[in-house]
Amino acid sequence: MMAKVGTSGFAVTYVSYVDFDFLAAEISFGEHTLCLIKTERPDRMLEVEFFSIMQAPGATAAVPLQELLELLEELGEELQEARLRLEADDAAAGVPGED
Repeated sequence: MMAKVGTSGFAVTYVSYVDFDFLAAEISFGEHTLCLIKTERPDRMLEVEFFSIMQAPGATAAVPLQELLELLEELGEELQEARLRLEADDAAAGVPGED
């Protein structure tokens, strides 16, 4: 896992789960892990899986929306580029793909 932390309070951890074929990223804000971004679909569509962050009744977590949207866009591009590189490497090595 590799992490990067921005000045806005967001932290990104790149993850490679055993049951995933491609790199994914978790976004945290403060002490809360907010979501997972992944590119596992055959059509290469990005998916965002939001985690439950409400630990106690009345608990809330507010994040800066514009910064979150910019981060999602940046991570989406990075993950799609990483998937394309992996698929190209696999094709060059003769590994069959899902297409």
